[in-house]
Amino acid sequence: MEITESNYEIYYPDTILKIIRAPAWIAGMSFGIGTLLFVLQIMDLGFSDLMLIGFVFVIIALIINLTALGVLLLLAYIYSDYREKILIHTSLLLINIPIAILYLFILFNS
Repeated sequence: MEITESNYEIYYPDTILKIIRAPAWIAGMSFGIGTLLFVLQIMDLGFSDLMLIGFVFVIIALIINLTALGVLLLLAYIYSDYREKILIHTSLLLINIPIAILYLFILFNS
């Protein structure tokens, strides 16, 4: 039987399930909030502090994502039986990097 999202509970202990679901949640929240701030800035609603708020968000998101990346890499080392699965899910955190660069490029060139 193939392991899918719907039958994870059968194959993985609860601790591992929490570990492999965390990166998707963190990456999703970072992407969602970042995209919302980006769209609001592009719409130019006249809110002058939005660029500053976005910059502060990028710094905070960077700290959270780098901390999560470090912790997840450590957990991949500790839980060596599940290393591949943890690292695959951890890679989700890295997806936001090119998206953030693209958003910054668009904002600074518009």
